[in-house]
Amino acid sequence: MSLKIINLNKTYGDKKVVNRVNFEVEAGRAYGILGRNGAGKTTTIKMILDIISKDSGQVLFKNKELNVIGEKIGYLPEEKSLYYKSTVWNHLFYFSRISGLDVKESKTKINYWVEKFQLEEYINKPIETLSKGNQQKVQIISTIIHDPDILIFDEPFSGLDPVNSETLRNIVIELVNSGKYIIFCTHQTHYIEEFCDKISIFKNGIQTIEGNLFNIKKSYGRNKLILEIDGNLPNLKIYGVKGIVKNKNTYEIEILNENVAGDILNILYNNRIKIFNFGLKYKSLHEIFLNTAGDL
Repeated sequence: MSLKIINLNKTYGDKKVVNRVNFEVEAGRAYGILGRNGAGKTTTIKMILDIISKDSGQVLFKNKELNVIGEKIGYLPEEKSLYYKSTVWNHLFYFSRISGLDVKESKTKINYWVEKFQLEEYINKPIETLSKGNQQKVQIISTIIHDPDILIFDEPFSGLDPVNSETLRNIVIELVNSGKYIIFCTHQTHYIEEFCDKISIFKNGIQTIEGNLFNIKKSYGRNKLILEIDGNLPNLKIYGVKGIVKNKNTYEIEILNENVAGDILNILYNNRIKIFNFGLKYKSLHEIFLNTAGDL
């Protein structure tokens, strides 16, 4: 069983903003979407949710056309979607009730999540008086309070300080482990690397990369050598060494391919250099994204 996006297309005027997008989200797995502003990410999400109509394509959930009214879905948009004049309590109570919870369930869930996000002192205050980070926490609670099966997060960590980012990180891990179908859209690639098994990178409405993240990294090869030694690094002006960054006795050496690492190791042995650490790394998702999409 899965959430399948099949050949989604959208055109505005003569501009194709989403062009034949395909991917599959499995239960208990998070799917990551990356792309620069205007790459087609949000348009794709809104077509999945039927907020905007698709020109063509299908969105299937458990082998049937997704019914966004009938299924339990949580959507956290990048733009704030809050009733700013309302108190935190009234806002959360409203969203829990329209999401199908009864009064008792609503109160229980509100108390649980408000405590989890440390919002107790703000519970009776208007949302407009809260900091941006606390407003984001209210929006996150509104998204997950009804325990949806499908969750779509668009820049969920925006505005959160390190402590609350860690709280949300742990919640996302819990949601993944509980078997949810999760689409994760963010510019913060380290979260994608942590949460997501599969990814898409969008550029100009096209999926330039799609698939298993580890296999994508493998396809680029291991082009970073992490080296920790005792003493100074000998001359490495050899073919295949593209750059060296030093931090105390640790070096990060960019190499053309894995074979160059063997040449470097021979040089170290020949110079009787004591080696504490010698390891190859794949490109980070951040680097792959920069190479593919231009920048963050």
